[in-house]
Amino acid sequence: MNRNIPKHLSPIETYLFKDNRPSHPLDFFIRLEFEGDIYRDQLQRAISRVLLFHPMLNAQVHQHGRRLSWEFNKANAEPIILHANEESDISPIDLRTETGIKCWFSRTESGATVTFQFHHTATDGLGAFGFVSDVIRQYSNGTSETGQPLRDISRLAERHWFGYERDTLFNMFRRQSRALMASRGFSGMSFVSVKSHEPIVNESPPPIKYPHFFSHWFSTDETRCLKAQARSQHVSTNTVIIRDAFVAIDQFRQTQRAYSCDDWIRIAVPGSVRLQRTNQDLPAANLFSLTFPSFTADQISRQERLLQVIHDNIRASRRDYYLPTFLVALNVIARISGAMEKSVSADKCIATLLLTNLGIPLEDITDTPDALFRSNDLVLTDVELIPPMRPHQTISIAVLEYAGRQKITMSFDPRIHSNEEADDILNLLITQLRSTIAP
Repeated sequence: MNRNIPKHLSPIETYLFKDNRPSHPLDFFIRLEFEGDIYRDQLQRAISRVLLFHPMLNAQVHQHGRRLSWEFNKANAEPIILHANEESDISPIDLRTETGIKCWFSRTESGATVTFQFHHTATDGLGAFGFVSDVIRQYSNGTSETGQPLRDISRLAERHWFGYERDTLFNMFRRQSRALMASRGFSGMSFVSVKSHEPIVNESPPPIKYPHFFSHWFSTDETRCLKAQARSQHVSTNTVIIRDAFVAIDQFRQTQRAYSCDDWIRIAVPGSVRLQRTNQDLPAANLFSLTFPSFTADQISRQERLLQVIHDNIRASRRDYYLPTFLVALNVIARISGAMEKSVSADKCIATLLLTNLGIPLEDITDTPDALFRSNDLVLTDVELIPPMRPHQTISIAVLEYAGRQKITMSFDPRIHSNEEADDILNLLITQLRSTIAP
């Protein structure tokens, strides 16, 4: 372990650790479906090799006085690969006694399913997919050790940064001031859940068969049309998906008895704060922040205008330092006794849902973005990200692209939504997106 890596948790790591609850764990999952022969022992060796270059996943959190610290040397040398079956339910990770990763392996008729479970305190989604890419490459190479490091561990010292190049003091002050002025609009505002409820926040784990989710693959033609539609509007594909998520959630909420057109819907949208030079060779770690577009039903009904406003908001999140403003606030809060605990209070709804878009996360292991990963007779046929939820959130949405197809996965809280109701919500989003790309 590199001695130059700060052992104390960064502000975002502290925030995520404090916000973790047994009833609402901050775990997320990456599921891989393979066709062909995949060998458990060889996979275990590949994971053990790769884990050496992703130390944040191989550590536990301990309390040292008032400070939380990573204990890299006391963690287990390698994760246990468990056979997932009907009798073995996945349980949340406890970072005080476990490391930040588990792996679940099960045979299928045509190959195998490999599920990686990550604790969000240890890494964000991009960091987790970097680890997964390394494991796939290492496995396909027969786990041969060339002596070349897979990742530059010393770059983990940069995880305490805000992820932005140095700027003049005047520009930093101007941008921070704009962001703080914009954030004043949220003060005193209340946001609504997808479905009205009082969250059960306790020491009980989630219901059995955790996690609960539904997914949908768009075809290659639909994916191509979605991108073309976004380009024609001079916005990103992600902006179109966010806009349509607002529309779909408002449509569902209109069926609820407690609906009001004056309610504010707020979506938490993660954004990477990785610099190009820190993204290369960076091990799994947290270098992300959040922005929070929010609208009422009246604003949502004007869909063309809504698209442009979201586009402007997302652009401003970087140009005007909204993303690092959240991290600056966490840095201040971390220095005030008891402030972090208050900031993660479950007393009110902070965001209606989470929507995270990972882009094309495994692009570096395929020949082209439209190709499946192949290694001899082994084919990676499906990739899925299952996102976490917070109290007052009853769904979370994750978007990624693999082999030229867009996939949307929605995790949901079965204590609030039945399977049928959750499926209806996802179908509202799919229908809205299809109407967007219709000729």
